[in-house]
Amino acid sequence: GLSQVFLDHQERAINFALDLVRLAESEPSGFPADLDLQIGIHSGSATAGVIGTASERGKFMYKLWGDITTIALALNPAGGANYSILVSQPLRDRLSDRYFLVPTSPLHLIDVGTVPRWMVFTQTGQFERQINLVQTSFDQISDKVATTADHFYNYLFEHSPELTALLLGAMFKDDVLNQLEQYKKQFVDTVQKVVKGLDSVDTLVPTVQHWGRQYGDRGLEDHHYETIGDALLWALEHTPGMRLDPDVKQAWNSTYVFLQGIVEEAAMEAE
Repeated sequence: GLSQVFLDHQERAINFALDLVRLAESEPSGFPADLDLQIGIHSGSATAGVIGTASERGKFMYKLWGDITTIALALNPAGGANYSILVSQPLRDRLSDRYFLVPTSPLHLIDVGTVPRWMVFTQTGQFERQINLVQTSFDQISDKVATTADHFYNYLFEHSPELTALLLGAMFKDDVLNQLEQYKKQFVDTVQKVVKGLDSVDTLVPTVQHWGRQYGDRGLEDHHYETIGDALLWALEHTPGMRLDPDVKQAWNSTYVFLQGIVEEAAMEAE
């Protein structure tokens, strides 16, 4: 803060960003504004001062100069993954034990050089609790994931035929059923890999990045990812044996948002 010194200013900035993302994600359906939120946080030394004119109608403004402002503005540019939080090396070095951070593509800035970046998802302890809820609840339906796949694609066919076509790609009319079954098996395999892979996120992330690059040419947009998330939660909720109470539902949603951010970043790199 400019008026008061806070030694934990970096942590305060990240917590504020996480609160903003939670607020944006909880906007009621039908909300008139189409929120677009990308957050970049950097920390370091800067030159600051008040500039302006001393005329009768003089205008003054407080301004910051230096590489710190260049990096901060470029960390998470417009058009990046929506509801994403990206931080630079100083924040990663200071707070990696308190927040779950995943490396993403570095920036290459003229006159500055290469700037590493990390995506922030949640506080470390909270992420571990979410993983436990996801894995424990999945054990309840581990032998019924094929039913979950049926519900998932039924939801997509009913609510978004356009998205279904993008995900499945061009299908020959005389082979629709066979090809759909293959995609359902792929869904089962993907969910199982993700749930098991949460035990070793460092290994899981490159796999998810590969999926993002693989699907980068499908033309998926932010609202498509939101529909996929809705379909997943609906499918889980309607799978026999699944007890999707509010805490478990939030854990699955947070895990999906975590994976969505990685997929979107990788997809944009592939374009």
